[in-house]
Amino acid sequence: MRMHSIFGLLVGAALAGLLAALVTGLGALGSLEQHSGLAAHRALGLGGSILVLLTHSVVLVYLIGTGRAIKDATNDYQLDAGFYALHRAIKWRAAPWATLNTFVIVAAAVLGGVVETGGAAAWLHPLAALLALLLNAVGLPSIWRAIRDNGVLLDQVVAASWEKNRPVLESGGDPKPQASLLTPAGWALLLALSAWLPWLYLRFVMGRGSVPPWPFAALSAVLLALFAVAALRRADR
Repeated sequence: MRMHSIFGLLVGAALAGLLAALVTGLGALGSLEQHSGLAAHRALGLGGSILVLLTHSVVLVYLIGTGRAIKDATNDYQLDAGFYALHRAIKWRAAPWATLNTFVIVAAAVLGGVVETGGAAAWLHPLAALLALLLNAVGLPSIWRAIRDNGVLLDQVVAASWEKNRPVLESGGDPKPQASLLTPAGWALLLALSAWLPWLYLRFVMGRGSVPPWPFAALSAVLLALFAVAALRRADR
């Protein structure tokens, strides 16, 4: 299955969760009583938010990994440098949307808990949730097209690499292997974005307000630092 098809399945699941959260949220609007459907809204909202976060994290890891693979193939097999330049253009069509939508969906989920505890005005959470839905509706098609175009580019790189290695392959030799798509930078970014998920679950689903956020923030900061170091080392190669 191609990556854009996998991305489509993730988007479908994430949007289904968010729409279910929207329906239950509208039913609970104006009331903080459990019987009003707030408990269902809380669970569906956090579940949908986690799916959206996972979807965009996968996109970022995929773009980082395929970029590394294309760069290595270009250097190892002396391919046209335009392959990597095209990948960079495709990446910057998708990465800003994925990053923005990640932050917005986290903000909407966190604001829901803040509003419930009386720490913010009640209208902030619905506004943030609506903004998250609108930004995802605009950004997800652009991300999908970028992933599809990147898949076509990967096919072209594979074909060009095959041509470069045809004599070796036809003689039964083994060409130099390409780098794995799962780079250290990609893993560090994925784990950094996911480090907050246990705290969000404990705080807003389990209702354990006594769980401090700082250990999760510290872990996320360390992983982001590792991502930055790995990304800089990769750029210097």
